[in-house]
Amino acid sequence: MVAETAAPTFNLGTQQKNLFWDDRRFLVYVGGRGTGKSTAACMRLIGMIQRGEIKPGARMLIVGPD
Repeated sequence: MVAETAAPTFNLGTQQKNLFWDDRRFLVYVGGRGTGKSTAACMRLIGMIQRGEIKPGARMLIVGPD
């Protein structure tokens, strides 16, 4: 049996919200460990999909340290 789960909710900080709503094509987001860079980047992608800025078949590159 598979149980349905609710979509996760995030409380974005001010800088994360700025990144979410920024309409520039290329962005660099720099911060220390635990500052929410990955969360902000994922939320930006979700927002771009919801706003129709990313079309099916689009190619993207996300770069980060490992």
